[in-house]
Amino acid sequence: MKTVCSLFPLTNAAVESLRAIPKLGQLLELADDLGGEILLVGGVIRDALMGRPLKDVDLALPRDVGLEPVMEFARKVGGTLVPLDKQHRTFRVVAGGVDYDFSPIEGPDILTDLARRDFTINAMAIGLNRQLWSGEVTLLDPFNGRGDVTAGVVRMISPDNFVADPLRLLRAYRFVAELDFEIDPLTEHEIAALARDVASVAVERVTFELNRIFGCPTSGPVLRAMDQTGLLGAIFPELMLLKGVGQNEHHHLDVFDHSLEAVNVLERLIPRPDLIFHSHVQAFEEFRNEENVIRLKWATLFHDLGKPQTCRTTDQGKVTFYDHPHLGRTMFEEIGHRLKLSSAHISFVTHLIDGHMRPLSLVTALRQGQLTDRAAARLVSDLGPDVVGLFLLAAADDMATRGPAAELDSLELLDELWSRVAVVSHRREEAALSGPPLVTGHDLMARFDLPPGPVIGRMLNDIKLAILAGEIQTRDQALDLALHFVSPSDSQMG
Repeated sequence: MKTVCSLFPLTNAAVESLRAIPKLGQLLELADDLGGEILLVGGVIRDALMGRPLKDVDLALPRDVGLEPVMEFARKVGGTLVPLDKQHRTFRVVAGGVDYDFSPIEGPDILTDLARRDFTINAMAIGLNRQLWSGEVTLLDPFNGRGDVTAGVVRMISPDNFVADPLRLLRAYRFVAELDFEIDPLTEHEIAALARDVASVAVERVTFELNRIFGCPTSGPVLRAMDQTGLLGAIFPELMLLKGVGQNEHHHLDVFDHSLEAVNVLERLIPRPDLIFHSHVQAFEEFRNEENVIRLKWATLFHDLGKPQTCRTTDQGKVTFYDHPHLGRTMFEEIGHRLKLSSAHISFVTHLIDGHMRPLSLVTALRQGQLTDRAAARLVSDLGPDVVGLFLLAAADDMATRGPAAELDSLELLDELWSRVAVVSHRREEAALSGPPLVTGHDLMARFDLPPGPVIGRMLNDIKLAILAGEIQTRDQALDLALHFVSPSDSQMG
């Protein structure tokens, strides 16, 4: 990519944004100590031009500078020093919720450094000096990054830069998601040509970028765009098996398109659960932290992962997917371990994949007047606090299944089911906060002269369900209930 006239005065608004960088005074002191040769580079300038909050500050140091000045900055600001790449002398200082990334200039000069970066919008630099306060600030912009920021375009600097670090293929979509930009056609063409190279990237880095994408409010269209260049399939070949898998008469999309549409619907429901659920809405608001939202989107994208292998057609021509939630759970466990997701992340997602059909089954029971409080209690007992995410997934699944023809009756019943489940879930929270349980396993063994074993486990589980269903409230009631499990052969009383 050719460079253009590269020096521009920075706008007053952008200068004011840069002046708001936390710990700027200490950074300027560091620049003074190094002879004014520190540069602000990359995303911090892009975000200043856009008026976005500055949470990550990238700084380029002279090539011969060691670690000592960075350690001194960390000491002054009370930050934590984190090595990112010792070989390339890249270090991060975390202070006050802001990441300050320090790295030496790559190559003989800053122009060479900027030419090796990923995208034009991240290939700009400004000298870190007192002119930020007193004079005109000059922007070094050799690839017209400023113009691409204004146009909302993610444009590569060179295909060679993708080859040097294929993670940049995925980072392009992260910037689309975070900035609401579009990828320029030539860059998109190169991503498609090199998509398989993402397999060579350390999985931890891939997972980080994926979570950043899922953390954005419109990740659904970004997943679709990733699929169009082959990048989604290069990361998740299992998802490609969903393409072309037809479904029953209730579905208007194949399994793959349904899964993407479910993510789109979910992203409309996350900020507005009241579109479907009209009671206990606070539970959804409490659930809606960044970590839960990211994991819920993973679960939604993969909720039908087990369908291709379980697809059967009956003699009557009916398409079935029996036991696909359980198989999907097993398959996602493998994906989660491959991408080195945390055990908590894998547990949350597999819980929801395995249970995503249960609300539908309970809605059927509710429609037939056969729903019991015990059934709601079993759902809450099995899912715990994850039951809130399960209902958001269930609503998104149902709406994506039927599309414009979604039956209002089905969603109204899901809302009614939620109102009953939410009451049970509240009882669960109260029981957890109310102190010791009504009875323990030791209590039951002493009361009924029983040894440790499965009978005690069944007693405790039935008591737990009865509490959640609102059937019992006292210790005596719990013991009376347990008595039904005691047969003459079980008890040693005599």
